[in-house]
Amino acid sequence: MSHGHDEIQPAQGRADFGKTLPLGGALLLVGGGLCAMAYSQNQTHFFQSYLYGFTFWMILTLGCFGLTLLHHTVRGRWSLPLLRIWEAGGGAPMLIAMGLAFLPIMAGLNEIYHWTDKHAPFDAVVQGKRWWLNDEFFMLRQGIYWFIWVVAAAVLRASSLREDRTRNANEAIRRTNISAPMLFLFLCMVTVCWTDWVMSVQVHWFSTIWGALFMVYQGLMGLAFGGMVFMLNAKKAPYNAFVNKQTTKDIGNMMFAFTMLWGYLTLSQYLIIYSANLPEETPYFVYRTEGGYNILGVATVLGSFFIPFLLLIAPRIKAASNTLLGAAALIFFVRVIDVFWVVIPSFYSGEAARSGLGVQVGDLGSLLAIGGLWLIVFALQMKRAELVPLHDPRVQEALPEGAQHAS
Repeated sequence: MSHGHDEIQPAQGRADFGKTLPLGGALLLVGGGLCAMAYSQNQTHFFQSYLYGFTFWMILTLGCFGLTLLHHTVRGRWSLPLLRIWEAGGGAPMLIAMGLAFLPIMAGLNEIYHWTDKHAPFDAVVQGKRWWLNDEFFMLRQGIYWFIWVVAAAVLRASSLREDRTRNANEAIRRTNISAPMLFLFLCMVTVCWTDWVMSVQVHWFSTIWGALFMVYQGLMGLAFGGMVFMLNAKKAPYNAFVNKQTTKDIGNMMFAFTMLWGYLTLSQYLIIYSANLPEETPYFVYRTEGGYNILGVATVLGSFFIPFLLLIAPRIKAASNTLLGAAALIFFVRVIDVFWVVIPSFYSGEAARSGLGVQVGDLGSLLAIGGLWLIVFALQMKRAELVPLHDPRVQEALPEGAQHAS
């Protein structure tokens, strides 16, 4: 893993995620208080805001899980130092935690999804989709999603940790055999689940590239988060052994590729809807160009495409961990605006569910509360295993002699 003549820099301590626990607890406490306040003020707005917060953190969770599957499928060198980060962010405990975080959405179905109202006036579009959009089948699908994800994540994590102990190379082959078909199934499930959770809010509207767009969201957030954790600890063991120009270039190139995909799919969706000019499709962009959402749209395009594109196309930005850290942080935190722009205007129907851009208390509360829970589970999982997969021979080559047998 030590490319060319890159030398391992002396470690300034060991990476420790203990401080993440109190941070997560504080966010959970503050966010929970804001959520309680929002719920007491307006239950409908609270549940709509909660879907936004859940969507943001679930994108990151599924991004980490998907990248874990990708790593085991292709066994990439560049992703080795990020594997444990992705396992913690998209593993079985995190998926279970996000399953619990989904329960308020189940409780507020009638406040979020108009198709759940069985007493609404007759709507031919809703009736045509009733075979799919009904409470019972919706709940059944959620159980199927989480069962498959949790089982697959648990099996892969157990195999990875078991190979750390036994050094049995057959475990790596087993993970590849599981991950390759699971990656295909995962991409199909992502298309369906994001259609359920977000696109069905605007029940009359549809997009054939919705699933692909959310796959890109997941890839961007998973890569950016993994890159931030890695580069924030670039001078600490064991990550310092992997920091070199080739590794940072590889991570930067992956973020660049997903940034290009985001731009391509976003522009394609806009051009297709604009050129067709169909009444069932245009409301998506109409709602997002009123009440100040057009400003958020411009900020999203700048922060999601143009600025990252200009940063990541420069080799010197990708050659140093500190500069690449800035690009990764931009890609990650601009998703706060991007996901808000995608989710919240969907609640406009006829009369606006909200007036103007006004950010609700529940928007911030749900983002902080679920984020606090996410960070707590993440920190606990990072403390349960070695920070890099010791079973991989390439890891053994990169680590200093004294750390090679740590387990």
